[in-house]
Amino acid sequence: MRTDCSGRDYKAAYDTDPENAFAALGYDAVGLIADAIKRAGSDDAKAIRDAIAATNGYVGVTGTISYPNGARVPAKTVTMIAIKAERPQLAAEVEPSWIPAP
Repeated sequence: MRTDCSGRDYKAAYDTDPENAFAALGYDAVGLIADAIKRAGSDDAKAIRDAIAATNGYVGVTGTISYPNGARVPAKTVTMIAIKAERPQLAAEVEPSWIPAP
């Protein structure tokens, strides 16, 4: 479930504004791992690793995450924010056409 880009959901949950983008990225990382554990149906490290590698279309707060063809670098959308009437809002979600090798 996508939350709003203003940080209101974060503030409601933690009674403070997010300090930077790392809060949302960390939230997505933990969510992705929790999703992989659920899909693996196991706490076995190899099963979880395989479930992460099979991730396709995980919707996080920072964008959608997939691991195409078992790649170790995810194909992840980038969220573009626009400011209208002095308020941030989702402008677009784009997937980069090129991802560098690790």
